[in-house]
Amino acid sequence: MARIYAGILGLLALVTTVARAGIHGGSLPEALWTGCGWLVVFALIGALVGKVAQQTIDESVAARLATELAASSSPDPVSGETAAE
Repeated sequence: MARIYAGILGLLALVTTVARAGIHGGSLPEALWTGCGWLVVFALIGALVGKVAQQTIDESVAARLATELAASSSPDPVSGETAAE
């Protein structure tokens, strides 16, 4: 997920910088150099956001799975048997 966010945000920064230069009449070589710089910055930001998002999802799924496993292995109050037995 980190690589996806990095790619999307980095390319978005590059395209936005080049489009802005085109709209305002800037030079293309200067816009490309500036865009490459912003691509790196936003790719790093995207990688960080993607990594945090992936960790959050992984922890949520693990907690939910642990809760469900604990619930399924607890003894039945009526029969005293676990669900696995």
